[in-house]
Amino acid sequence: MIYATYSGREVDPWELRRSDVAIEDIAHGLAHQCRFGGQIKRHYSVAEHSLLVARILREQCYGPDVQLVGLMHDAAEAYLVDIPSPVKCHLRGYKDAEQRAVGAIWMALDLPVLTSDLHKVIKAADGTALLTEARDLFHTAISDKWLESWQHVEPMPARISRRWIRPITRTKREFLSEFKRLKLARTYTTSR
Repeated sequence: MIYATYSGREVDPWELRRSDVAIEDIAHGLAHQCRFGGQIKRHYSVAEHSLLVARILREQCYGPDVQLVGLMHDAAEAYLVDIPSPVKCHLRGYKDAEQRAVGAIWMALDLPVLTSDLHKVIKAADGTALLTEARDLFHTAISDKWLESWQHVEPMPARISRRWIRPITRTKREFLSEFKRLKLARTYTTSR
């Protein structure tokens, strides 16, 4: 099944290839997709979530490589769509397609190798972002049952306020800007 991306590429998201990937398509797609299946107070995009994960990693004093992986950890969702975890786990073949997409994105954009240690760091920052978002963006309190898989993680002390939530076009610009900043910082760090 083929569809067109924002930049006009025709891609099969189930079999994403390196040549299909464009950072502009990723930023555009993630900025337009609302987190939590849209079941929150106002539009808060996957791109905003990704920026928050990168910010958490920066505040934890991780370098540009780790921040870049944090920024890009949900990049496959630009092609496969953000599906809430309770639904995603029931979709046959989705995890395999997601892994293929991640591989294509990582190769196309020359991203840092995702080791198991790095995966744990990103997962923890992702959990911090998720708990912060759940606390601040839902209309009602989240049940303990929903949160039990994140017991080892704390939300950020700062709350997500209206000033954190950006218009879609601004979010896209900030995502692209952060990607470019981190790629440049990574190049500078590795060339020294």
